[in-house]
Amino acid sequence: MDDTEQTIAALGSEPPLVADGRTKPPDRREISARWLSGTFLTGVTSSILMGVALLAALDGREQLATPPEIADITAVTGDDEGAEAKTVRIAPPRQIARARDRRRFEISTVSKVGDRDVIRMTPFVDVKMALAAGHTTNKSYPPFDPLDAFSESGAQAAKPLALASQIYGEKVESEMTGVKIVQENVTVAPRELADQEALSYAEDIIPFTEERGIVNALADSNYAGDDAKDMAAAIGRLLNTDRLKAGTVLRIGLEVRGDRPEIKRTSVYDRTRHLLTIARDDRGQLVPASEPEPNPEVASAFDAQPKTIARGNLPSVYDGIYRAAFSYGLSGELTRGLIRLLASDVDFQSRLDPNDRLEVLFSQPDEDDKASPDSELLYVAATFGGTTRTFYRFQMEDGSVDYFDKDGKSSKQFLLRNPVPNGRLTSGFGARRHPILGYVRMHTGTDWAAPIGTPIIATGNGVVEKAGWSNGYGRQTVIRHPNGYETSYNHQSAFAKGVQPGARIRQGQVIGYVGSTGLSTGAHLHYELIVNGNKVDAMRVRLPTGRTLTAGELTAFKAERDRIDSLLKEQAADPLSVASAKVQG
Repeated sequence: MDDTEQTIAALGSEPPLVADGRTKPPDRREISARWLSGTFLTGVTSSILMGVALLAALDGREQLATPPEIADITAVTGDDEGAEAKTVRIAPPRQIARARDRRRFEISTVSKVGDRDVIRMTPFVDVKMALAAGHTTNKSYPPFDPLDAFSESGAQAAKPLALASQIYGEKVESEMTGVKIVQENVTVAPRELADQEALSYAEDIIPFTEERGIVNALADSNYAGDDAKDMAAAIGRLLNTDRLKAGTVLRIGLEVRGDRPEIKRTSVYDRTRHLLTIARDDRGQLVPASEPEPNPEVASAFDAQPKTIARGNLPSVYDGIYRAAFSYGLSGELTRGLIRLLASDVDFQSRLDPNDRLEVLFSQPDEDDKASPDSELLYVAATFGGTTRTFYRFQMEDGSVDYFDKDGKSSKQFLLRNPVPNGRLTSGFGARRHPILGYVRMHTGTDWAAPIGTPIIATGNGVVEKAGWSNGYGRQTVIRHPNGYETSYNHQSAFAKGVQPGARIRQGQVIGYVGSTGLSTGAHLHYELIVNGNKVDAMRVRLPTGRTLTAGELTAFKAERDRIDSLLKEQAADPLSVASAKVQG
């Protein structure tokens, strides 16, 4: 073995290198002391660092379970279905107008499937709209057209209700309960799986226009649960009063699961000056908290009060209905049906009154509580000029569908009073000096001035009795209506296509065009109403309503009306309940 090989072989037998020149193994007691001191110092240091990090992360919020603030919705973009809010926060807040203005619930309905009656739970949304609240929309809608407002073609009210054909008389148990009692030849369809109730956040602003109790103010805004009562009591203790003066603003922070809002935070303002904030902590206790991020609605809380809005600055009734309807998720088709439903009673071209309101109950909403292609109007309460009229959807024995007021009278007038919707009344019924003949004679109709060629609509359903020339009347159309009523349209420039003796005419259908034929001094329509052979004043005579329900239909309608009224009252008292009522098809 040479020198190199001997050197390599000896490397493995050399003693280990030890610091400080020591060659003996270290003392075991010395190892224990070093290990113990190192472990202790490491633990203390780790605890301090973790505590500092935890405090920094919570930033003093460990006491409060305060919901995230409302997203900044000042930047808005729109698409064909309306404006959607852009947010600046990661948490996706669910955009709800106000928790008390829109409620979603389910109603048990029955529909025919072959020869069987199938009962299922159907979602509905009830919306309350203050039309003068400054609603805006980026969704386009058609300009006002008086002919379209009275036309039945494509009207939403005309198509049958897709979701149900009749009302089922008893409550239907949900599948979460035990026993169901099912009538013979009735199948209970399983409820569709509900969407997962994702957590979302919202705020509500409650301005005090007069001194009132805190509990009452919350209850009037549809917050009447224990969460609201506890919050009102906490505010009362801190302010030493259970009433708040005029000029106070409550800013409510809500956690919303599905359609169930729960108050998690309330801030109290004197106008815009913050007084206090109370929030619910992780243990469910209400504790003082710091003011949340600013919300511009606090400063404008009283601007939205109806009595502060100048009528001259309000839009027309027509624009107000469309803007509010789109803001609350109604579709264009549903809104057109609403316009046609109100056409006989509402002047769409007049300005809104600050107190004008609409309440609408519609079926088959989508997951965002907006109208879907299958949605139908079930109930409408319209308040215009201080007068409220209610309309209920009802299917007659012959299968046709219409709307009726609370007394069972048709929403449609039997006869309209104005056959030229965009015309101008120039001469009424009564004695006058004839402009051509020069002597006083009875004027047996009403004159409506409009340019030559302006469409003339039929004021009611009927059959054409005459369409031709009639001496001084010029081109004349006479329509025979039920029960001895006739209407006469005179001085026309032309007849509409298909208007001839024997033709059936619908209310609102164009039957001719304004002219100046016969004894006429200018373009106008001379309109006459004849009752049992006597010409009467169309502007003053009391006219019957539209379609009349039979005795059996009226009984069924009243039962349907009472169920809907009870349903809406129940939901207003307890918005968390799931309804089990009936829907008429």
